[in-house]
Amino acid sequence: MAARLRELAVAGDPFGSPYRFPERILLLRERLAGATDIEQTLQITLMLAHNLLSGGQSAEALAEFEQYERLLKANNRPASSALTIMLLAAKAVCSLRMGEQQNCLVNHNADSCPFPFDAAAHVLSERIDARIAELSAAPSAGAAVDAREIEQYMRRAREGLGMQQSASGLLYLVVQPGAGPRPRHNDRIVLSFTAVAADGKTPLPQLAVQKLRTNISDLLPGLAEGVQLIALGGRAAFVVPPNLSFATGHWPAGVEAGMPIIFRVELEDILPPGEAPATDRSEK
Repeated sequence: MAARLRELAVAGDPFGSPYRFPERILLLRERLAGATDIEQTLQITLMLAHNLLSGGQSAEALAEFEQYERLLKANNRPASSALTIMLLAAKAVCSLRMGEQQNCLVNHNADSCPFPFDAAAHVLSERIDARIAELSAAPSAGAAVDAREIEQYMRRAREGLGMQQSASGLLYLVVQPGAGPRPRHNDRIVLSFTAVAADGKTPLPQLAVQKLRTNISDLLPGLAEGVQLIALGGRAAFVVPPNLSFATGHWPAGVEAGMPIIFRVELEDILPPGEAPATDRSEK
């Protein structure tokens, strides 16, 4: 059994596991070194920064987020408001974690490391204060979006991209229908998808998942509806309006609240009944 567990630990795509950050980071650094254009460089740099942060390498993550900003500026690519807020929030988290680590070392006692922290026992760095001030000055990610703006956006996307619209308001474009029967709402599937912001350009790696094993009913409503439009091996693009994604709930950091999200989806497998999925809930 131990040998089998070691085999499973190193098998497969590390991007399909929520825990294999060291391997992901190594692969992303290799891909970054081989990037041939600025689009690839930007996308991989941002993915690397997020994986470094999730993997506990806060200082390295901060350096990559700052490098991403330098690349945007050097290539005359203004960041959208959603991207700006995401970068500010990510850098603030990096600095906060670095400050927590510093405080734990400098003021090491029973109160210095647990969360929540005892404010009287903590000495946070000036760098954290600067980041928090920077965040406070930024526009709010949760600002309400006019319903007419969403309606106009969806109409332009439908007409400009030749997409179809369901009764719920989901826009969809089936790129490859796949083969065989389509999944139903109570099925378990293996799904891969990427996401970009409403501007069609800003990647949202925090919403991207490879080979996700899940119940369809556990997906965002728009994805749950859309994936039932394709069969095994099928690929599609969806423009998910806010009421079919996170609605009035919590929106992930870096995702502009109240705006549509564009997903590119591939249905990898339909699992047999009775096979329990190892559901990664990172997209919800």
